Amino acid sequence: MDATGQARSPCRNNGHVPLALNKAQQWFRQVTQQELLQWLDGKTNIDVQHKQKIQKRLKEHYKPEQQPFKHPGFWAAFCAIGE
Repeated sequence: MDATGQARSPCRNNGHVPLALNKAQQWFRQVTQQELLQWLDGKTNIDVQHKQKIQKRLKEHYKPEQQPFKHPGFWAAFCAIGE
């Protein structure tokens, strides 16, 4: 979370794909259900019905303090190749 209490999303790394991917992975591994819901609330470019579906699943399957994407199985397939 940042100083305002908002969940921080991964930032861009000036075109450095491997760094951006790693930063996004770290964020998703550490973010809690509650922080994901707060982050999602701030997204206006996501279809409302899709956003509600994601919110419902997060609330049904995880407690606020749980980290839904902490398990390494979520990350085994991701890598960056090239520049």
